[in-house]
Amino acid sequence: RLTVVPNMANVQERGSESVSGDYIGFIGRVSPEKSVATLIDAAKANADIPFKAAGGYDLMPDLPKQAPDNFEFLGNIPNVNTPVFYQNSRFIVLCSTWFEGFPMVLVEAMMQGKPVIASRIGGIPKIVDDGVTGLLFEPGNVDDLGEKIKYLWDRPELCKKMGQAGREKALLQYSPEKYYQRLMAVYKKAIELGPGGPSHL
Repeated sequence: RLTVVPNMANVQERGSESVSGDYIGFIGRVSPEKSVATLIDAAKANADIPFKAAGGYDLMPDLPKQAPDNFEFLGNIPNVNTPVFYQNSRFIVLCSTWFEGFPMVLVEAMMQGKPVIASRIGGIPKIVDDGVTGLLFEPGNVDDLGEKIKYLWDRPELCKKMGQAGREKALLQYSPEKYYQRLMAVYKKAIELGPGGPSHL
């Protein structure tokens, strides 16, 4: 008698497909379970690639001091500026070490036509199709993350291909229209079952 309805993301106009992006982005709160320290270590191993992190770091105020010169902490940015942050990135990284359920940053990036590199943990593999809409890496594994960052950064055309695949999936699976259809189907099923309906259903 349980049905999971995935979250939705607003459909937005994506940036120009000719823009490959000039940095690797992280967006979200900077807290221990998000493992931004892992991304910092991966940035140290890829000193020729620029990284930018958008999000408050009050919970880890000393973390920016550990960042190399190619890693910039932007702090909180206004919601109105987040689409531009996505659009100007080449791809987005989510390096959580806890069991994420449905991180909206992934779907928002996909809606903007950007591929993602994300931890193989929790519900993330259900959103990111490894090798199609992005890449998955082992949580907390700096070497694995660093290698996949380098691989994808050096292939801007692959980034565009994965980004397009991600946008198509997001429009098909996570649009407000799809959310409405799923929600109405749940209500319909609940009405049919009624209070304390048949347990075998």
